[in-house]
Amino acid sequence: MPKRLLKLSLLVALAACDTSAPVAPAVDGTGAHPEFGTSNGPVNPGLFVIRSNDGFFLTSVDEENDLVVRHYNTEDIDFCGGGTAPPTAEAQLVLTPGAVIYTWKTGVLPVYVYRLSELPPQDVSEQFCSDLKTKWIYRGTHQLTNHDNNLFGDPTRTNAFGWNAQGTVFDRAGKQYSYLESFLGVADPARQLDHHFSYRLSIK
Repeated sequence: MPKRLLKLSLLVALAACDTSAPVAPAVDGTGAHPEFGTSNGPVNPGLFVIRSNDGFFLTSVDEENDLVVRHYNTEDIDFCGGGTAPPTAEAQLVLTPGAVIYTWKTGVLPVYVYRLSELPPQDVSEQFCSDLKTKWIYRGTHQLTNHDNNLFGDPTRTNAFGWNAQGTVFDRAGKQYSYLESFLGVADPARQLDHHFSYRLSIK
């Protein structure tokens, strides 16, 4: 594992929730009415589009700058006794003979930034839940988009994946900042090589 990857630990859990029927393609005016189903493309070679609302739990860790970001409402999260569940994203999975592409985007959702040395990723406990509510250094809202072009680890394809986020956060004094975050990973599963990993968090 390259040193750059050691500096950036990523804890991501994506779980498919209520998979809904895909949106049918637009009618072309000929009178043909497409049917709803899992395939929105031609039978041969075959194009499958599956759209759903996916629940996700995302924590990004920047060890080099002693920061950890939690992309959900940490002050009222359900696993600490609150009333808010982890957020969902509008997801789309596209399968073709040559590619598997998974993308999702969120609406506006909470984001909290902490000092990693004060709030490391760890198992849920009473102290951990208390720290989530009290030790944030920035909080606000943002939107996320994610992409992954090799979801199932096809050894014949390079895997590129990552996300972008932007929004607005405030420090504890109420001062406003612009929030930008991006992550990109490029790997070669066949040769078990990590070509490129980059992470950027800007609060200014």
